[in-house]
Amino acid sequence: PKAIHEVEREHLLARLDDARVGSSPDTLLDAYDKPLIHTLRAGRTDEAASLYFRSLGGFGHLGLQRGAMSRGIRIVREFADDGDPARMTTAIDTSRRARLVYDWGLYAGALGDLALASRCYRIHGALTRDSGLLAALTTSLRALAYTERLAGSLTEALRLAEAAAAVAHEVAADGAVVRALALKARVLHDLGRVDESDACFLEVRRLGDRPFARRSFWEAEHGLALGRVAAARAEVEGNLAGLRELGWDGHRAHAETILGEVALVGDEPDPQRASAHLAYVRGWTAVTGEVEVVLRCQALAARIGLAERRFSDADSAIHSGLALSETCGFGLFAVDFSNLRLARALAVDAGASEAATQALTAARARPAYAWGLADALYLAGLAALAEDRAGARALLGEAERVRARLRHPALAATREALARAGES
Repeated sequence: PKAIHEVEREHLLARLDDARVGSSPDTLLDAYDKPLIHTLRAGRTDEAASLYFRSLGGFGHLGLQRGAMSRGIRIVREFADDGDPARMTTAIDTSRRARLVYDWGLYAGALGDLALASRCYRIHGALTRDSGLLAALTTSLRALAYTERLAGSLTEALRLAEAAAAVAHEVAADGAVVRALALKARVLHDLGRVDESDACFLEVRRLGDRPFARRSFWEAEHGLALGRVAAARAEVEGNLAGLRELGWDGHRAHAETILGEVALVGDEPDPQRASAHLAYVRGWTAVTGEVEVVLRCQALAARIGLAERRFSDADSAIHSGLALSETCGFGLFAVDFSNLRLARALAVDAGASEAATQALTAARARPAYAWGLADALYLAGLAALAEDRAGARALLGEAERVRARLRHPALAATREALARAGES
């Protein structure tokens, strides 16, 4: 079999020059993909790895620019026995082996398999730690923290982000330090520790970092949640030219969802502008199927539907988003979609009691997610106003305490509702 693959490999490599002429990007990917597999099966493992990293560009090109998540994960699986990341080939050096496992985690996370992504990052961490590759270890710790955050394990995510920062300090990797601290700041925000989050984002800038891509987006999302709308918009828009220049369409999709959220808040909400941002992002998800971005799209679509009183469309987006987040274990999104379902029930004045029970159950299952809990308490309090004033007072009182700690921009509305609940 190796000899047969060798013949096919030589045949395909000889045709690469012809394939480069006038070919579409997808055709070019095919032109390199096929000889890579034959090179690997011919026993030329190191050459196959070179084709993946150099010719196909690894995750940086395949995933971040082309969005070819399924292709990427299929290729890296070929380097492991029985498709098991713990059984990655030993025919290449440890550094390359670790990079293949790391990319495997990136593809898996993008496709919604958070458990597999976490497993890959832990294997990558073990490989780099045992080999003394501490600069690479901080990368796996940070990726693992990001994945645990998506799953809703915020305390673990914070621990891992702090560990990533500590390792980066140890090896004097300044770039890795600011990346870990920015992620730590985002997790602190989710936990409701907003003053600490502010301080951590300021520390990132004090260290000389000019936040870009995710580091910048996390700070913008933090600010937007606190009502700093203009600053959040400026922060994200300041990234767009650089993202276009680098071809980082995956990061740009994230940016566009934030700009869509920005368009829906403030004194003059603009659902039409939000819809334009949503249309761009759906172009990306149609190609990639990237689950986190799909969930962002569904949440934005639901909010646009509620703003425009297109309740059927909002319900469809909420139902799809909730099903996907629960199936794939995206814990924070599951809380958010449960709250959106309750907001929709309140808007149509139907099914609010049941939706309130479900939203409170979801939020109390993840009490560390302070923003989700605060919204669930407030909305459930509104749902109880008509029939259970005492229950409404209890819920709104708790919501008021949590939102005060968060410096939530809707704190005044919460206090107004609490005052109504106290009226006889």
